[in-house]
Amino acid sequence: MSETEQNSPKQDDASEETPKKLTPPPPHARFLMTADSYLIDLECLREMFFTVLPVLQERDSARVKEIEAILDDVKAINDDDGKKSVTLTSTAAKEMALNVRKLRRAESIFRREAIVSLVSRFDEFLSASLKVVLRENPEWLKSNTKTLTYKELIELDSVKEAITGIIEKEVDELMRGSKEDQINFLDSKLKLGIKDNFSKFADFLETAERRNLFAHTGGRISQQYLERCKKYGIRHPEEVRRGTLIEISDDCFSNAFDLFFEAGLRVSQAAYRRMFPDHLRSADRSLNHLAIRFLDLGEWELAELISDFFVAVPEQLRSEDVEFYYFGLINRAIAQKAGGKQFEPGLAGVPWDAFHPKYKLALHVLRDEFDEAAKLCSNQAVIEAVTEDGFREWPLFRKFRETVQFADAYKETFGRDFRIEEAEVESALTESADNSQQIKEDNRVPESD
Repeated sequence: MSETEQNSPKQDDASEETPKKLTPPPPHARFLMTADSYLIDLECLREMFFTVLPVLQERDSARVKEIEAILDDVKAINDDDGKKSVTLTSTAAKEMALNVRKLRRAESIFRREAIVSLVSRFDEFLSASLKVVLRENPEWLKSNTKTLTYKELIELDSVKEAITGIIEKEVDELMRGSKEDQINFLDSKLKLGIKDNFSKFADFLETAERRNLFAHTGGRISQQYLERCKKYGIRHPEEVRRGTLIEISDDCFSNAFDLFFEAGLRVSQAAYRRMFPDHLRSADRSLNHLAIRFLDLGEWELAELISDFFVAVPEQLRSEDVEFYYFGLINRAIAQKAGGKQFEPGLAGVPWDAFHPKYKLALHVLRDEFDEAAKLCSNQAVIEAVTEDGFREWPLFRKFRETVQFADAYKETFGRDFRIEEAEVESALTESADNSQQIKEDNRVPESD
C-alpha cells in the first residue's frame, strides 16, 4: 500500500462521520403534530391539577392541626379578677402567624396558575399554527404594510429568512390582540366558522380574559374585564364588581379545560381541512385515533365531543374513505352509551346492513345482543377487518369481553383462552409503539425526484 493510500481517509469512514441531514416533516404533517401535541399537553395540565391539589389540601389540613396544637398548648392563667387570659410564647405566636398566612394560599395560587397555563399553552399552539397558515398563504401578507427595518434586513441572509421575519412580525402582532381578534382573523381568511359553530365561544373568551386577571391583577376584577364580558354577552351576578377577587373551583378548571380542548380541536381540524385538501385522510385518521384514545381512558364526554365534530365535518372536507365517517358514528355511540345517554338516535337512518359485517357486529354489541355478536366473531370478513388485536383492545368490546359469549367465541376463533388482564397489559405495552409508527406513516416525506 502506498503512502498516499495510507494517509488518505477511507471513503466509508468519511461517510460514516458525516451526519445525515434530517428531512423536516411537510407542512400538513407539522400542523397536525402541533395540534396533537397541544391536546396531549392539555391532558397533562389537567392531570397535574387534580394530582397536585390533594397534596396542597393535605398540607393545609396539617397546618390547621398545627395551629390547633399551638392553641391547646397555650397556658390559661387566672388574673386578680378571676378572669382567664391566654398567653403565647414569642416562638409559638410567630409559628402560628406563619401557618395562618400560608393556609390555603398555595392552593389558591396553584388554581389560578393552572388557568394561566391552559391559556398560555393555547397561545403557543395558536402562534405555531398561524405561522404555518401564513407560510401556506403568503398572499395574505401582500395587502398589509409589513416591513422590516434596514438593520433587520441586512441581518437576514436570504429571501426565505425575510419572509420568515415578516410572518413572525405578523403573528406577533396578532398574538398581542384578544382571542376574539385572533379567531376572527382565522375565520375571515379560512372560513372556519368557529364563531358560528362553537356554541361556547363566549365562555372561551371569558376564560381568556380571566387569565389576564390572574396574570396582571392577582385575580381581582378590572373594568376592562367587565366591559369585555358585557361585549361577549357574559352576565355576572350583582356582587361581582370591580375589585372582586375571583377564585377557581374544580368545576371551573374542568370547564376551562373543556373549552380550550374544543377550541384547539376546532381550530386545528377546520384550518387543516381548508389548507390541505389533498391530505384529508390524515385529518380523519387523527380524529379517529383521538376518539379511541379517550374511549380507552374512559373520557366519555371528550370522546363524544370529538366524534360529534367528526360526524359534523362536511362531506367535501372529508376523505373519500367513508369508513372513517361510520367509525365516527360508532365511536360516538360507544361514548354516549357509556355516559348513560341515548345512542340509538345517532345511528338511525343509516343502511347498516349494506355495509361490512363488522358494523353489524358493532350494533349487536352496542345493544347488548351478545349471542348475536358472538356468532359474527367467527365471520372471516369480520376477523380480517377487526383482527385479534381489535377484539382484545377495541373500546367497543369493553363490556362484551367480560361475557361468557365473548370468551367462547374468542377461543373458537383464535384457538386460545382470552384473559382480560393479559389483554390490558398488552394494550398498554403496544400503545406507544403503535402511535409512534402511525406518526411515521402519517408524516412520511415523499422522496424527491
